[in-house]
Amino acid sequence: MNQIQKNKKKLLDYVSVVRKDSIFPPVVSHSSEFPGMGGYMLEDFYHVSVYGGIPDSNFLKLGEINAVVENTYLPSFCNDIFSCWLYHMNQGRTTDFQNVLSYNFKKYYAEQLYWRCSSNFSRAIFLETLLYEQDQMVPIVNELSKSVKTRSYSELSVSIATSLISLHELAHLYLNSENKLWASLNQEYGQIIAPMYDDVKSNYGDAFATEIRCDMFAILMSVKLLERDWDMADILNIIIYHSNSFGLFYSLGRSAKVTYDQNRKNWESEKVDFTSIDPYDSNDVYSIVPDKTMVLRSQLMISFCERIAQKSKAKIYDQNPQLPLSKQLLIQYVGVVDRMMEPKNPMARNMALLCARAFHDHPKGMDYLLLRSKKFNRRN
Repeated sequence: MNQIQKNKKKLLDYVSVVRKDSIFPPVVSHSSEFPGMGGYMLEDFYHVSVYGGIPDSNFLKLGEINAVVENTYLPSFCNDIFSCWLYHMNQGRTTDFQNVLSYNFKKYYAEQLYWRCSSNFSRAIFLETLLYEQDQMVPIVNELSKSVKTRSYSELSVSIATSLISLHELAHLYLNSENKLWASLNQEYGQIIAPMYDDVKSNYGDAFATEIRCDMFAILMSVKLLERDWDMADILNIIIYHSNSFGLFYSLGRSAKVTYDQNRKNWESEKVDFTSIDPYDSNDVYSIVPDKTMVLRSQLMISFCERIAQKSKAKIYDQNPQLPLSKQLLIQYVGVVDRMMEPKNPMARNMALLCARAFHDHPKGMDYLLLRSKKFNRRN
């Protein structure tokens, strides 16, 4: 066993303990397994992929080992939302678009709520999406795989979503060292990096400015990695789309936390009488609130993309005929999140609540359904 293999095992053992929320086994890779990044050789580091309910990624230093731990839960959300848009844009259909967006927003909200507490309410909202609404994604996934063009855009979306997160975490390493990668980016894009960084630092302080600086690094490196094979406008439109999705995702997580805090006392003492057929009352309340910090970060990421487009003369948003993106559409997503909990079918909500009560004290059954929900199909 060579040193890389030993380090992989050490990371795997460590992450398996500290990230027990991951529903899939962690996967560890070394930087030598990655393709060259824009002609630069990255420093010796490892990438650990997990998928769990704690929606964070981080840079990890374990002894002499440098590693990025990426929770692919966020990229998964971004790509689901992107797939909805790509499908409906290509089909020229808008009637069902908001419904399928609402399904995805509610699903991720329900999952984060369930991971906080397996209550009748959290199980019911998840079951409602699984039993009554998941079928909306089946034609989207199937159809996008048929076309070379849409399949390529889907693959590009996955690459960008993952890169934005991993490269942000790597930036914390690069910005604290003398690295030719950051120096090169500053030489080429310094005229748009410096004014934005200084403005953010002046208004929001050093800590937040550092996060924005890492976001800028991630965006620029994603562009550098892809610009030889893809049109700049396509790359920037997808980065803008995902940046908007980041704010939405963390707002769903914030909403789940607030909802849990509001109901915690009742949920922790919840009981179900399995011998009764009497009607039951539900006093659950829920809140939909923005994560203001992440929304601001997503807005600044979008603004930075606009500055890159201006510098490179790339035609972004709906000026891009290949992948037209409407600014107004992104704004409308917030309204869809606000309305996502409105039941499309009151009977479905009631049946989901009934099924949720049946899963009281049966966590393995719910965990199994959650695991199986990660595939959009009707196979057993």
